[in-house]
Amino acid sequence: MATANTALQPLCNKVLYVPLAETDPEVQNIVDKETWRQYSGLELIPSEVQLSRTAIEANGSILTNKYSPGARYYGWNEYIDELENICRKRALQAFNLASKWGVNVQPYSGSLYPSFAARTALIQPQDRLMGLGLPDGGHLTHGCYQGNIFNPHLIICGASAYPRDWDYAALKAICEKEGAYLMADIAHTSGLIAAQQLNNPFDYCDVCNHKTLRGPRAVIPNAKTLASGLLEHGYKPQTGGTGNHLVLWDLRPLGLTGSKVEKVCDLLGITINTNFPRKCRIIRFGTSALTPRNIIEDDVKVVAGFLHRVIQLSIVLQKEAGSKMLKDFIRVATTESEGKVGAQMVRELRKEVVAFARKWSLPGADVSTIQRSKRNFKIAMTLRLHWAGVDWVRAQYENSVSTANGISDTVLEISVFGQH
Repeated sequence: MATANTALQPLCNKVLYVPLAETDPEVQNIVDKETWRQYSGLELIPSEVQLSRTAIEANGSILTNKYSPGARYYGWNEYIDELENICRKRALQAFNLASKWGVNVQPYSGSLYPSFAARTALIQPQDRLMGLGLPDGGHLTHGCYQGNIFNPHLIICGASAYPRDWDYAALKAICEKEGAYLMADIAHTSGLIAAQQLNNPFDYCDVCNHKTLRGPRAVIPNAKTLASGLLEHGYKPQTGGTGNHLVLWDLRPLGLTGSKVEKVCDLLGITINTNFPRKCRIIRFGTSALTPRNIIEDDVKVVAGFLHRVIQLSIVLQKEAGSKMLKDFIRVATTESEGKVGAQMVRELRKEVVAFARKWSLPGADVSTIQRSKRNFKIAMTLRLHWAGVDWVRAQYENSVSTANGISDTVLEISVFGQH
């Protein structure tokens, strides 16, 4: 018979009352690895931010127990209703829209469904719509709409890779002429709009979608500093710089592909991504995730220096690869061999990047207690068979040990030679 004494832990449900590390160390290990990775690296994906501890606690709270679909088919949603009402009120206050707009704060999964919901509410099947295609910097969910389609019923303004602000007034004038709705997808920039750092789409648009709300005011100065740093090194960012949170970098004059530069950055602990335009020769990066770590403009100059060295290193690796194949590029970047210096340069630069990254706080994590999981080790093994008579196996084990006073990296290399 179950006891009514809440002070006693039910033995039959013990697993429901213990911490994650105890009940599922495998999953806890994954959490620890990702925490360590973010702490030890530089996140430059423009659409990513560092959540505050407050947001992490609220999203991981007991509120997730309650099933609360849009229409309340289930009882006892009073507190969920209260929370959603608070969210709606605060969202409208953030954008100074308290008496003008309505807002749906119920979460959608992924980026497609908010845009789809808005479109199905505004237009009918077979109606025409226009927006930036992916090759022009538009978002993947907008589709690729040709500019020669006339009389659209909906125009979408918004982008995934556009380093400037939008002229919503001009777009509204076009919509009024065509009798079309205007929808702004402000997925990256909504926080900056709320902080009045960018033009306000709510003065002109019929619908606005958002994804990433947080946007510290220092994001734009940091992004401009990053673009200026590239200019100082002789590179030319797209549009000559930036007016928002992201920078686009065309690699074609350098003879490099985005996939190769992205791979080098991965090896160094710098997270960027290749954008689809122009056959993967444009990379994008931003400062939305750096800024919450208290990284300011002088520090961003160091990041610009790292990116410059990434390019120089990529050029060396491409020469050492001896081909245009990505697999050969990765091989020389990860495997040291006689007469080649690329892999050693990767390892040395990674140490600098990691040391720099670990100087900064990480929202949602206590850096004074953070440590790398004992299971978090990387094994890189390359096997080559020399059919002339010699097999050799070279294994490199990399493991990091953290202490209360600092972090030391230990690298063990083993080479085994044998006769075939």
